[in-house]
Amino acid sequence: MIINHRFSQVNVQKSASFEKFASVFLLERNFCNQRNTIYEIYIKKFKNIRLIILIRQVLSLCVYIFVLEIRYRTPGSYVLQNQFLTLNIFKIMFKKQLVIIFLFLFFISYAQNEFITVWKPNITGTIDNAISFGGTGTNYTISWEEVGYPQHNGILSVTSNTSTFTTISFGTSLHTNPIQATYKVKVSNGNGLFYGFKGSAYMNTTGNPELFEVSQWGDILWLQQFTQGFAYCQNLNVTATDTPNLSQINNVSQMFSNCPSLIGNDSFSNWNTSTITNMNGMFNKAKLFNQNIGNWNTAKVTDFRDMFSSASAFNQNISAWNTSSGTNFISMFQDAVAFNQPLNSWNTSNATNFRYMFSNAKSFNQPLNNWNTSKVVNFDQMFTDASSFNQPIGNWDVSKVGGAYGFMMFNGATLFNQDISAWNISFQNVPSAYVYFGFNNSGLSCINYNKFLIALSNNPTLSNLGSAIGVIEAAGLTYSTPQAIMARAQLVNKGFNINGDAYNASCNSTLATAETVKQAKTPAYPNPTTGVITVESAANENVYLYDITGKLIKNMTLSKGSNRIDLTEYPSGNYLLKGNTVFTKIVKK
Repeated sequence: MIINHRFSQVNVQKSASFEKFASVFLLERNFCNQRNTIYEIYIKKFKNIRLIILIRQVLSLCVYIFVLEIRYRTPGSYVLQNQFLTLNIFKIMFKKQLVIIFLFLFFISYAQNEFITVWKPNITGTIDNAISFGGTGTNYTISWEEVGYPQHNGILSVTSNTSTFTTISFGTSLHTNPIQATYKVKVSNGNGLFYGFKGSAYMNTTGNPELFEVSQWGDILWLQQFTQGFAYCQNLNVTATDTPNLSQINNVSQMFSNCPSLIGNDSFSNWNTSTITNMNGMFNKAKLFNQNIGNWNTAKVTDFRDMFSSASAFNQNISAWNTSSGTNFISMFQDAVAFNQPLNSWNTSNATNFRYMFSNAKSFNQPLNNWNTSKVVNFDQMFTDASSFNQPIGNWDVSKVGGAYGFMMFNGATLFNQDISAWNISFQNVPSAYVYFGFNNSGLSCINYNKFLIALSNNPTLSNLGSAIGVIEAAGLTYSTPQAIMARAQLVNKGFNINGDAYNASCNSTLATAETVKQAKTPAYPNPTTGVITVESAANENVYLYDITGKLIKNMTLSKGSNRIDLTEYPSGNYLLKGNTVFTKIVKK
């Protein structure tokens, strides 16, 4: 059924770059009640322009498909082009009748805006000169031509393709060296709709070397998610100066994952990502990519996992990104060895996982003290081998962190030397086996390591460990003060395994002054002693004697007043006597 509507009023506007036509017309009928009907709208003033409206039923939705048929004169002939329009549809009630206003804006060009890619078939042995094209849609058109030999071309129509791949056979190349032949493949909607490109055809261990270039995104309205869209395309680069229309999708995860040749261009900065919720692995292992994408709209993105992991060249300012919806930041910059841009303005109030986020990000050294970490449950390996990082993060809220490796954070962070003794560690969700803290070969000074040991030993939630064993990996670290020695000993007595650290009496700290004052409150004489020492106690209490390694030597009960302690049987060395009110360093000659 065809219904014709003719209109005589068309406003024409011109600009330097393209010719625009705009028309507003009222149709006093409910199009949705006449589905599967074709409306042909002829514009009287421009007889060579016809707007065709196809109304289709898709599930429970009324879908309008707009096709603009344009005839424009070239020397000696008319050329027919079909254009898909995006119209803003407004519904208003007027005189109890439904009035649909179509406001449209379109432009005429001398070539349809197809999706254009360039391919180099992998011709080996008896393999045909062909590719598998992972396009998705119905009744769409594929045309191709050999680059440099446009007379060698072909065209095919795809009736329906939603789960398989279309084989495009290029026949015999005209190139003097057929193995070097490349082919330009153009896809248009034709009489139907092309809306997706599946990358799963290329997901294999050897990769897909055949797709070389995306040279134009065209007017395609992408309806299929771009998950793994171009993943493992080893030779792919994007040279398109236009941008993809992503308005109907929300997932670009691994879109360019394992694309080591991807460089891109300035057009990436113009991408509209306002609908995207998942950017997981988008540029993972895109080793050459370093385009300015700092103005991307990331307000809806929840998953930033692996986004730039192993993107070894990437170093762009993305401080303006809206990360308020982000929950998963696992490995976002892992192995991004060049990245060193400010991120302190990011809203991380919903972040739950920072595992491996800056692991081996060897250049990164930016403040992060403004980050809200109140919901984070995992910091495992966050700064492992981040050899430049040394920023104050002692104000972070770590109260939600749990699991075995939640604090395995600083192994190999060779410059990290900050005071984290104020962290509110609460040992939530403790596993039944181990709880790890990682400082192996970090830059933590004896002063800050002393503070950490003391704070941890005084943590009131240590009882939450239950049967779990606490492990502190501390290779290369030293402790020095009597209070740190005592704290370490207490942790060992509570079941901690502390590996790799060492006592260093020559390490001085400001904390030592405070400890000296505290020692003065617990009189002990003679000190040094050759055997018996007298200790004054302010109350009846249990006290513990430790050697310099933190090993518990004996425990005893002191009475209020003077108490004699015989150390004759113990070897010469330094000892600590500690109770609730008693604290003193004893030197045995």
